[in-house]
Amino acid sequence: MTDTRSHFRFLNLPKELRLMVLERLPVKVQHLSFADPRLEYPLHLVWPCIPGIAILSACRQINAEATAVLCPLLRQLRDAPLRIVTTITELDYSRLKTLVGYISKLGRQHSSAIFEYPYPEQLDAYMRYCAARTDEVHVQIAVRDVDKPYPYPFNDVNGWYYSNQVHYFDGALRPFRRACEVQPQHAPVRHMRVLVRPALWLPQDFDALANSVIYEEYGFEKHSDGMDPQVLVGDHIGEAEWEMNWAEGERQ
Repeated sequence: MTDTRSHFRFLNLPKELRLMVLERLPVKVQHLSFADPRLEYPLHLVWPCIPGIAILSACRQINAEATAVLCPLLRQLRDAPLRIVTTITELDYSRLKTLVGYISKLGRQHSSAIFEYPYPEQLDAYMRYCAARTDEVHVQIAVRDVDKPYPYPFNDVNGWYYSNQVHYFDGALRPFRRACEVQPQHAPVRHMRVLVRPALWLPQDFDALANSVIYEEYGFEKHSDGMDPQVLVGDHIGEAEWEMNWAEGERQ
């Protein structure tokens, strides 16, 4: 059967229009799950990509034009912090230790020896890129709240609901930070900075955390000398930042 669909040659467009098309290729953000079947809310790797990047292989002329437009954007995406999404009930010391332990080795240890369950293959690609760099590795972990009862009892005295959120942060981060304290002779070659950031919390919930002792000790403006990775509690991720850098979907 003859293919009667019409085709349009991209090179028939004036160069100015071709460049406008290339500049408007969308960035797609995916959430790639660490598929631990025991978790109701598994970890997710936030992975941005450019679906139209295959245009680089069309021909030499388009490759030259697209490279000038897309390479700066690709570098920007690759140089952004490694982003992980979890929830307040899944913020777990052992899970943090496993994840950050793998990242700190910059992919030199095979992932199957570290992760018990399937992990996003894109994480390996990011690690190979980081291994070629000489500066520090930045990791951001967004911690979302959940619309379900907490596994601890509630009461109405002095905002016990909020103290549970602080409890989760403290229970995960305090032993994790102690485990990160290293002697100078054991310090890794590359420094790692980990920001654990509440995401899309109600204002009163974040205020309770910000006024707690854990934020006073671990706030992102603090210094963690003698610790690698450097683990701090970051500022709140609001709706605008979430839609721009974290949420799944396409954006220009």
